[in-house]
Amino acid sequence: MGIWGTGPRDGRPSVRIPRAVAANQERTKPMIEALKSDEIVDKMGGRFKLCTLIQRRLVQLMDGARPLVDRAGRSDLELVIEEILEGKITYEFDPTADIDVARLLPNHKPVRG
Repeated sequence: MGIWGTGPRDGRPSVRIPRAVAANQERTKPMIEALKSDEIVDKMGGRFKLCTLIQRRLVQLMDGARPLVDRAGRSDLELVIEEILEGKITYEFDPTADIDVARLLPNHKPVRG
């Protein structure tokens, strides 16, 4: 019988997880737990800032940036979390920075009052 079987109680299909996938899930548990922790959220100043930093750093890594921690067979997401936890990257917001509203919102019409 392939990878599908019947569930132990409700008769719904169950899936046997290959060992490699199960091992990967065990390896990523600490990283997932780190994301659930308030420590990393507080360190970044909120979930939105944390998500923004993760996304921007992932893009950098995918574009060829070098990781700031040892890869050791880890995914890019795991590297980013480790970089944040070790304080190697941070999120800085400059409220005084000029924003090109016309470029970001081409249909925006300023309100005059």
